[in-house]
Amino acid sequence: MRAIYCFMIVLCSIYSMAQSPPVLKPLVIGDQVPNLQFSEVLNAPYTSTSIAAWADKLLLVDFWATWCGSCIKEFPKLQALQASYSNQLQVLLINNPQSGDKINTITQWLVNKRLATGGKITLPVIMDGEELGTCLPHHGIPYTAWIYKGKLVAATDASEVTAANIRKVLAQNESAPENRLERNDFDIHKPLAENLKNDSNHWMQYQSLFTSYIKGAGAAVGQFPTADGYGQRKFYINKSFLGLYYFAFPDLLRNHIILDSSLKTEALCDTPNLAFKKIHYCCYEQILPLQSDPSMQLYYMKQDLDRFFGITSSMQKRLTNCYVLTITNPALLQHSLAGDYNNGLQLTDDRCLVLKNAPLEMLVTTLNMPPLSNPFTPIVIDETGYTAPANLRLCLTGIRDLTALQQLLPEYGLALHKAKRWINMLVLTKTNFHQFN
Repeated sequence: MRAIYCFMIVLCSIYSMAQSPPVLKPLVIGDQVPNLQFSEVLNAPYTSTSIAAWADKLLLVDFWATWCGSCIKEFPKLQALQASYSNQLQVLLINNPQSGDKINTITQWLVNKRLATGGKITLPVIMDGEELGTCLPHHGIPYTAWIYKGKLVAATDASEVTAANIRKVLAQNESAPENRLERNDFDIHKPLAENLKNDSNHWMQYQSLFTSYIKGAGAAVGQFPTADGYGQRKFYINKSFLGLYYFAFPDLLRNHIILDSSLKTEALCDTPNLAFKKIHYCCYEQILPLQSDPSMQLYYMKQDLDRFFGITSSMQKRLTNCYVLTITNPALLQHSLAGDYNNGLQLTDDRCLVLKNAPLEMLVTTLNMPPLSNPFTPIVIDETGYTAPANLRLCLTGIRDLTALQQLLPEYGLALHKAKRWINMLVLTKTNFHQFN
């Protein structure tokens, strides 16, 4: 009797093990799909079914909800495909486990609902799809899983549910269809950069960041590749808004700018102290793909600055008061001697501005690049047409003392006189200026 009792215990244990529910986990393409049971089936001549019940057909399980307009829009197509491939295909509408739809309300909804074609919904609706949702986690609907011969062969958006892809799957063609890969580790509560930091797919297309002034970080501008080697990071540390605009317009001469009067108080300070910097300075960073067109980097930067600072920036041709440099006596202009070392433009210890073996354009550019604390010095235009290297020695009380410069230039056959010219200017207009507190 004891032996029989032990044998019965062993049989019961084996039976219990055989009947234990499958361990559910997220599936990947190619996994065997567990034979899940469904006991809440609506809109069908049966009230229960299972995965295995459709083992001889391609099974499309389509996750949807009554409030999902794009889901319902696909129903006529799904019903047409069901009719066309009735011997080889079965479509089941799985009411999304997080939909909030209730079985009583959805039963009445199915009675009243008419599709865009005027017809009713004819496909079976599964209401207890929680376990299937565990196996097929997804972040949005509609979402369709393709199960064939017991395996998950695809998981797609609605756009991939086509007759052509159905034929490919039935023919076991490896090119079918484009899978929608769900990320179970994706956390919508975290920033994208944090979600993707260890991802090998290099999703980063563009990222920008502003911060307030960072005390103790100094002032710096530069660029480095990102840690993964696929991006380029450009940074501007503790810069004024005006300074950032000059970087966004790298070909702009510093005094070729027009500001709203209200913006001048935000931009100008002869000796900015810490209190001024905390309010008016900031840090800015961009990250773009490594091979990005430099013009796109500047375009995005301009857009960021306008949006963040509440400014409209644009290049405009304006009739502007300026000084024009001309040649009055070419014979007096001192040409560089052959073999002269190219020193360019220098300010000597005795406050003389010396141009040695360099074009006049270098002098003009220097006059048009005043300090950021006062960029609104008169514009100087070179109309000499002289491109050969030249030598000048101009002893001035100030590097941009144009009155003194007018008196010194005739010695070299040059003249500087007032005029008006149409000049390309950067115009910054205040819309809703932002400053830090």
